[in-house]
Amino acid sequence: MQKKYKTNRLDLSQLTDQDLPELNQLLNDDQLMQASGLQLPNDKEQRLLALSLLVGDQFIYLIRLIQTNELIGVIGFYQCYRLDFSVSTKYRELGYLLSKDYWSNGYMPEAGNRLINEIIDSTNYEYICAGVMPDNLRSARVLIKLGLQQTIRPLDLAAEQFEDGELYFQLPTE
Repeated sequence: MQKKYKTNRLDLSQLTDQDLPELNQLLNDDQLMQASGLQLPNDKEQRLLALSLLVGDQFIYLIRLIQTNELIGVIGFYQCYRLDFSVSTKYRELGYLLSKDYWSNGYMPEAGNRLINEIIDSTNYEYICAGVMPDNLRSARVLIKLGLQQTIRPLDLAAEQFEDGELYFQLPTE
């Protein structure tokens, strides 16, 4: 069953197959993709196939405006990997992107706060973490608004998961 959540202004719903064309359209912005760090194939069919692998992940949500039902972003809590490349049972990595037309309106902190609380209440993960490039100050401010604090990357997480030079942020869930 698809999980859905609401905030004052947003509908947050798990990604479904029916959402893929609309999500693919949102991701056609190269600048947005680069800022988010999301790497997808350029070929339309390959991109849809890559996105389809995200369907059914219980921690990936589309962000829609309640008032218009317009898709404005996506937010997810992705698996983290340990040094031996096994899946970490302690960490989930926060990743998100928001259409540039909606930046600076508080939508991402609103969505993130709602979902972080849900993750904390319904799972055993000990940490929510995220990495951002040093020049992406807007994203770093979002993470700070969500309560994450800049720290060093834990030594038990695979370095390949984070790009060289990224700032690492973390939120203990306890």
